[in-house]
Parts: sequence; structure tokens; C-alpha cells
Amino acid sequence: MLFNSFSHFLRSIDKVIFYIDVYKVEIFTFTLNNFNYINNTIFIN
Repeated sequence: MLFNSFSHFLRSIDKVIFYIDVYKVEIFTFTLNNFNYINNTIFIN
């Protein structure tokens, strides 16, 4: 019983870590795109 809940706990931690990784990648690409956009507008104008 205890072991079951423990493995379930580990699985949910895995999920959380996975979501955090995905989130970090999303934020990173978003920032990169915004940065490129800002750079382009600055250099073009």
C-alpha cells in the first residue's frame, strides 16, 4: 500500500518535471522570437 502511493507520487513528480521542461522551452522560444522581432524593428526603422 505504502509502496503504491510512493510510486504514484514519483510518477506525478515526473509529470510535473516534464511540464516544467516544456514550459521552459515555450518561454525560451517566446523570448527568443520577441527578441528577434525587437531587434529587427530597431535595425529596420
